[in-house]
Amino acid sequence: MQTSLRIGTILKGRYRIEEVIAQGGFGITYLATDMLLENKIVIKEFFMKGNCNRNNETRNVEISTRGFTKQFTIFKSKFIKEAKTLYNLNFSKNIVHVHDVFEENGTAYYTRASLLKCIHNFSIHFICVFNTIYAINNTVVTLHL
Repeated sequence: MQTSLRIGTILKGRYRIEEVIAQGGFGITYLATDMLLENKIVIKEFFMKGNCNRNNETRNVEISTRGFTKQFTIFKSKFIKEAKTLYNLNFSKNIVHVHDVFEENGTAYYTRASLLKCIHNFSIHFICVFNTIYAINNTVVTLHL
């Protein structure tokens, strides 16, 4: 059974899924196109591996573990809270900006900027890597002060 959304799926009438970037225990990350602004973005989907399945006909996320509905709802709320927290940190140049948070298909999503500008012809530019590491360091210091 397929867990990720199919390539070409449209979310919120605006975002077209281009490829799956990663899948983890609590979510699936996609590269997508914002068809309104005509740019690449990243979409993070709340999907609890091992406790959820996707209905391939409706695209809905369904709970596969008996008695897990309450926990799914709690974790989905935390996912949305995380997205809102990141959105409220959009003033920081060192944190990837969240642009949109929404619910669809029985789950939650948030969109953020893509870091593809660091990659050119499948090679990563040293200065971009250096700037990214420097920004991560400054962010960690800021968050832990």
